[in-house]
Amino acid sequence: MTAMFILGRKSEAEMIRPKISVLLACFLVLVFLPAATAQEKPGSEAVENPAEQEEGIERLTAEDHFKRGTSELEAGKIEEAMKQFAEALRLKPDFREAWYNLALAHSRRGNVEGEIAAYREALNLDPDYAKAHDNLGIALEETGRLLDAVDSYRRAGELDEAAYDARMNLGVVLALLGRLEESVAAYRGALKVNDQVPDIYYNMGIALSRLAKRANGVERKSFYDQALNAYTSAVTLKPNFYKAEYNRALILHTLGRTAEEIEAFKRAIKSHPRYPQALYNLAHTCETVQRYAEALSYWEAYLKVASKMATEAPYVPTAERAIQRLRAVVQATPTEEDDEEEL
Repeated sequence: MTAMFILGRKSEAEMIRPKISVLLACFLVLVFLPAATAQEKPGSEAVENPAEQEEGIERLTAEDHFKRGTSELEAGKIEEAMKQFAEALRLKPDFREAWYNLALAHSRRGNVEGEIAAYREALNLDPDYAKAHDNLGIALEETGRLLDAVDSYRRAGELDEAAYDARMNLGVVLALLGRLEESVAAYRGALKVNDQVPDIYYNMGIALSRLAKRANGVERKSFYDQALNAYTSAVTLKPNFYKAEYNRALILHTLGRTAEEIEAFKRAIKSHPRYPQALYNLAHTCETVQRYAEALSYWEAYLKVASKMATEAPYVPTAERAIQRLRAVVQATPTEEDDEEEL
């Protein structure tokens, strides 16, 4: 197959970056709240004042403000949630969970630096707060502090043996840093915890395929085979995972397994009919193996999609030339009926 296969476009779909949802994180904090409340000492703000109750004066505890803030956060009322968490922390500055949920509120508000500061306050109170380490890593990654993010993700994984998401996050950042062997090791660690997450296999496939490009000979082939197995596991767990199927096709192309490559591209397109990269590469492959009618149909489908996408502008002229060329070839190709008449 010719070297013009990719024509400068990315050879892989992007890595998938997991992030804990706000609602899930809030729920986790609420699970721990009763235990924290049970440890309140007599005389703290959690104790009601009978005299004040008789006068009809309501005194909310830090836990009350925390619960209200969590409800507001779950309802999407970010500003009100932040006020409630701030009041909870005024009453109880060492309220770990309130700092954590305040960080989530900052995240929803788009204030990453505020989010980082709040997670660090929670960790100052409890250095072994695994979920805070994981979310702090995400925030640090978003601000480009990748080495700090690595430390946070590692610590989260050390503290929580079940935290496959922290291990996956670690793999993503290590790959961004070019530390691909460590990245693969992190993904394998995540799979030991949970081997039913297709995104882990997908991201590991990307790291392995990039390792293959650095290697030579037998080692290169081994990395490609491992990457292919990873992508296959991803689509087995998630049959409509078109990005994984697309990346499978690229590796099959590299390995010279053209028939399987074509089928993989077709499966990617079946899951995502308007996937321009898959349409483009499938059209080119079909043309290369002289399946001209198929190639023409895929070039036409690609052009229909790509003509409305600015990112595909560099590739549109190639498709237009191919369509013009193949229409002439297909129209000039005699049918079986024509062949019989000539005989």
